Amino acid sequence: MINKDIRGRGPRRQILLRAAAALTLLLGAAAAALPAAAEEAAVSQSTVLAGPAGNAQAAGPLNADLAASAPEQTVALDETNFPDPAFLDCVRAFDLDGDGALSESERAAVTKLDVRGKGIRSLDGVGFFPALTQLNCIGNALTELPLDQTPNLTNLLCNENQLTGLDLSQVPRLEALHCHDNRLAALDPSAAPLLRELACGHNRFETLDVSRNGALQYLLYLGGPLKALTLGNNEALIDLWCSYTLVTQLDLSHAPNLELLGVERSDLTFLDLSANPRLTDVMAGDNQLLALRAGPAAPTAVLDGQRPVEVQLADGQTTFDLAQLGIPIDPAHISGVTGAQLEGSVLTGLSDGSLVTYRYTDGPFSFTASLQFRVSNAWVEPLTIDDWTYGEAAHPPHATAQYGQPVYEYSDSETGVFTSQPPTEAGTWYVRALVPPQDGHAGLVAVTEFHILKAIPPYTVPSGLTAVYGSALDQVDLGPGFAWNTPGQAVGNAGPQVFEARFVPADTENYETVENVQVPVQVLPKDASLLWVSPVTNAQDAAALTVRDGNTVLREGADYTVETRESGGRVTITLRFFGNYTGTVERGYDAGGQTAPPVRPTPGATASPAPGGGQTATPAPQRTPSPTPESGGDGQARPSPSPEATPSPVPSPSPMASPSPSPAPSLPVDQGGGQPPAAGLWLLFSFLEFLLLALLLITFAPRGPRPKDPGAPGDEWPGRAGTWT
Repeated sequence: MINKDIRGRGPRRQILLRAAAALTLLLGAAAAALPAAAEEAAVSQSTVLAGPAGNAQAAGPLNADLAASAPEQTVALDETNFPDPAFLDCVRAFDLDGDGALSESERAAVTKLDVRGKGIRSLDGVGFFPALTQLNCIGNALTELPLDQTPNLTNLLCNENQLTGLDLSQVPRLEALHCHDNRLAALDPSAAPLLRELACGHNRFETLDVSRNGALQYLLYLGGPLKALTLGNNEALIDLWCSYTLVTQLDLSHAPNLELLGVERSDLTFLDLSANPRLTDVMAGDNQLLALRAGPAAPTAVLDGQRPVEVQLADGQTTFDLAQLGIPIDPAHISGVTGAQLEGSVLTGLSDGSLVTYRYTDGPFSFTASLQFRVSNAWVEPLTIDDWTYGEAAHPPHATAQYGQPVYEYSDSETGVFTSQPPTEAGTWYVRALVPPQDGHAGLVAVTEFHILKAIPPYTVPSGLTAVYGSALDQVDLGPGFAWNTPGQAVGNAGPQVFEARFVPADTENYETVENVQVPVQVLPKDASLLWVSPVTNAQDAAALTVRDGNTVLREGADYTVETRESGGRVTITLRFFGNYTGTVERGYDAGGQTAPPVRPTPGATASPAPGGGQTATPAPQRTPSPTPESGGDGQARPSPSPEATPSPVPSPSPMASPSPSPAPSLPVDQGGGQPPAAGLWLLFSFLEFLLLALLLITFAPRGPRPKDPGAPGDEWPGRAGTWT
C-alpha cells in the first residue's frame, strides 16, 4: 500500500525532494557565509566608530570622494596668523564672505596690497597671499620686511619706515623698489637683476653700485650721505637723479641712452657729457663745477649757483696752476676772469682770501665757476663725536685745527640751523666744527653726523600671573605696556611655565621696545566640574565610561583614576583627577540584577602573587541576585546576558537527525541604533530553514484516501460498493 501511494504520487514527491535538497544546499552556503559577513560587519562598525582617527587608506571610495570635495583650506583672521593688530585690520578687507577667515580663493585673489600709513610694525602673515606681486607699505613703523614670504613680488614701495636691511635675493622678480627715508646701512641692487626702477635716498649707506643692473631705467637718490655712485653697463638707464649728496665725481660713459640728468646740490667739480648723445635735460646747479665737457647733445641745462672751491695757499704764495686741481680744465674755454690774472693755466696775483671767478663755456653749456684761496690751514684731528644713549650726559665733540680753535654747534639737519645747545632727545643729529679765519690763515668748517640712541625703559617683570590649563595667553592680563609675543599660544601643562612678552614704553620716541621679556606663569589644573563625564545607569555604561575635555578624550591612568565599590545594591564609581586636572567626579547605578564590571585597576596596582610564583586574579565576591521580573517560576534569577559573555557553541546537526530549529546566534548590535549588514543573512537563513521544514512535512506526512481521477491511466474506478484501499 505504501508502494502504491508512492507510485501514485511519485513525480510530485520527486520535485519536492529536489526542492528540499536545493534548500539544504542554500542553507549550507548561507551558514558558511555568516562568519565572514559577521567579521566584515564588525570591521566596518569599528571603522565607523574610529571616526577621523581611522586609517585614511581604509577609507574606501566614498571617503576618497569626500576628500576630493573637501572644503578649501582657510586662514583664520587672528593674531596667530597676523600678529600685528594694525596689519590684521587691513587684511580683514579681503574676507569677502565675512566668515572670519580667508579661504584659498580669497587669498589667491590678492595681487596688490596697499597698507600705507597704518602704524604697522610687522608684516608677518603676508606670506598667506601667494599671488602677491605689488606691496605698498609706505609710512609705517617697520624695522624689517619678511621678503622670504613674498618671492613673487615685482613692486615694493617701503619708503618712510625704519628698515635697517633689505635682502633683495629673496625677491628675484623685483622690478621696482622705492625704499628711501629708512635706516639702511647697505643696499645691494645686484641681487635683483630685473630691477627697472630704484629710489633709495635718505638712508645710511655711503656707496651705491648699480653697475650690474643692466635693466635699470630709472634711478632716484634725493638726499643722504652718499659719497660714491658706481655706474657701468647701464645701457637701459634713461633717468638719473643723484641730488643733495656728497658725490664729487660721476662717470656717465656707461649710460649712452641717458635722457635726463639731475645732480643738483652735490659736490661735483667736473661733468663729462660727451658719451650721452640722447640728453634732453641737465640739472646740475648748486655744485662746485669748475669745468664741463659737452657732447653731441644740446640739452636744456640749469647750471647756475656753483659754489666756490676752496684752495689752500702756502704762506707767501701768490700763484696757482689750475692743473693742480686734478680735473681736465681747458683754459681755452675760460673767459671773464676776476680776482686774479690767468696766464695759460696759471693764476697770478693771489693772496689770502682771494676769490677768483671765471666763465666756462663748452658747446651749449655755460656757467660761472669760482675758487676761494686761503693761506693754509687744515684739520690736524678730524671732527669726531661718539653716540650716547638718551638720559646720559652729552658726549663732547673733538677736532683740532692747524690754526685756530673750533667752535661746536648742533642741528637736526646737515644743512639746517646750528645752535650751541647740544640735543637731548633720541634721534639723528649733526655737529659742526667752525674755525674762523684769523692771523692770515684760512678758516675751517667740518660737519659730522651722530646719534642719541633710544634707552632701555625701566620696567618690572609681571609676577603672580596664573592661568588655567587649556586656556591661551591672551586670557592672561600682563598689565600696562606689556603684550604677549604669541597671544594665541596655549599655556601648556599645569605647573610653572615661562613665556615671552614685549614691553612698549609710553615714550616710544626716546625708549626702545623691550623684546622677549621672560614672564613666569603658574598654570593651574582645570577643575573636573568643567569636564564632560558620560552618564552611568548600568554595568554596560560603567564599562564604556568616557571623560572629555572639549574634543579631547581623557585617559585613565594618565589624567584620572577609577575606583568602583558596591554597597547595599548600589555601585559607586569615583573618578579622581590629577596632573592637568583636579577634583573628583562620581557616577553610580543600582546593581539590580546586573553583573557589575570588573574594577579597573588604578595605575601602579599589581595582582597578588599566587603560591606557585605566578599570579592569579582574586575573584570578586559573588552576590545572590534577587528575584526580578525576569526570574522563572522556580525563583531562580535569570540575569541578562553580559555583553562580554562568550556565546555557547551550537552543535552541528547530525545528517540523520530530524531537522529542528536552531537557536539564532546573537548578532553584534550597531551602537548607532541600526542593524549590521550580517542581519539580513540571518533572516534569510531562518526563512530558508522554515521553508525546508514545511516542504519535508508536506512530503512525508501520511495522507487519507482521495478520489481517483477518472481520466488518469492505471487502476479502474471501482464500480461497486465495498471497502477499497
